[in-house]
Order: sequence, then structure tokens, then C-alpha cells
Amino acid sequence: KSALSSGLLKESDVDKAALGKLDLEPPRRQALAAGVTETAGGALLALGALTPVAAAALSGAMFTAIRKVHLEKGLWNTGGGWEYNATLIAALAALVQCGPGGLSVDRALGIEKRGSGWALAAIAAGAAGSAAVIKSGHQEQAEPERQQEHRQPIAA
Repeated sequence: KSALSSGLLKESDVDKAALGKLDLEPPRRQALAAGVTETAGGALLALGALTPVAAAALSGAMFTAIRKVHLEKGLWNTGGGWEYNATLIAALAALVQCGPGGLSVDRALGIEKRGSGWALAAIAAGAAGSAAVIKSGHQEQAEPERQQEHRQPIAA
């Protein structure tokens, strides 16, 4: 399944429910954000447009999947682990390092950015974005709990 098609499917009720179970709150907003990120990242990557940005977006989605779904299942994909996600992240880094190629929007516009530094920056940005998404999901979940605590009367 491609990042583009995966992103287009994120708005489904199943994905919204799944994101809620993963403590990514509110589920509708998180599903929309994941869908837009994967769709736009996949489209940019396919076009060879803003390749480091596309890699950052898609690696962020993979880091989130690793942390919220696959990490506790171990390394190997056969057991539901994070091997496949890590392989996709490595492939994204390789694409940024080597560049999108001659038939790319980046090359046509003269804005191609490639090399090890760009690859590391893209993957680091994806990891940071993932951490921010997970943190915001936890904060959104904690906010109603805090509001509920303030509403309850204090026993004398």
C-alpha cells in the first residue's frame, strides 16, 4: 500500500477509532492530519518535489507508527514489529541522499537538495514531528481529565 493511498484512507471511521485507541486525541483531527501528511508526502515523493520535506513527513508517520503500534511487538515484521517501518525510513533517507533524479520537479526547478546532511535533517525532522504529534495527543487527552478534576467538589 502506498503512502498516497494510505493517506487517502486515513479519514475512515476505522482509522479514527484506531487512533483514539492509541492515545492520539482527538481521533478525528489526528486521522485528518495523518491522512494529509501521508497523501501530500506521497504525492511530493512521487513527483520528486521538495524531496527532503516529503521524506520528513513520511518518516514522521513511520516513527509514530513504530512508537504507538509496533515497538512493543519486537523487531520482526512477521510478529507485527517495526522492521518494515524502519526499512521505509531508511529508503526515505536514501532517496534524499541520492536525490530525486533527473525527471523530478526539484531538478526541473533547480531546487534539488540532496546528500547526507539533507537526509539526516529530513529524518530528524520526521522524528521531531512524530514526538510533537504524540505529545499533543497526550495533552489533548489530559485536558478533559484536568477539567473534570476542577469541576468535582472538594470534600470537607
